[in-house]
Amino acid sequence: EVGFNINVSGDFSRNMQGTNATFAFQELPSLATTTHQLSIYFTDSEGYTVTAIIKVNGTSTPPPGTYPALNLTANGFNGDDPGTVTFLFGKDGGISHTSNLQGQGGLSILTTREGLLSGSLETPLVPSGTGSGNISVSGTFTAEPSP
Repeated sequence: EVGFNINVSGDFSRNMQGTNATFAFQELPSLATTTHQLSIYFTDSEGYTVTAIIKVNGTSTPPPGTYPALNLTANGFNGDDPGTVTFLFGKDGGISHTSNLQGQGGLSILTTREGLLSGSLETPLVPSGTGSGNISVSGTFTAEPSP
C-alpha cells in the first residue's frame, strides 16, 4: 500500500505521514556523471516534503540495497556518484535542510514490485539557506510512480 511514516526530530520536530509518496526519473545534462536521477517525494497534508534523490544510469529502479547519503554542499548535484542519495527537506516547495555534512545515513530499498518502490530512510540534515538548526529524518515508505 502506498504511504509513508517519517519522523523529523531535532531543532524542528514533526511526524510526517500520508499517502502522497511518489517517484519519478529525470534526465540529467550530458555533463553529469550519470544519465538520470530518481527522485522520491514524500509530502504530508501540511506541505512538508522529504525528497530523496538517487543518481542512476537509465530509468530502471535501482536494485534492493542501501544507498549512502552524499554531502550536497561539497559535491553538488553534478558531482554525485552513481548509487548515492541526496536528501532535501522543506515546506511548500522550499528547501530548508539538506544532507549532512559528514554524509551520514542513507536510503534502503527493500523491494521493487508491481511498479512500487518500498524501503526506509534515515539521515541527519543540516540547514540550507532558509533553514536553521539540525534535524534527523527516519522512516519507512512505499512509493508509486508519479502520474
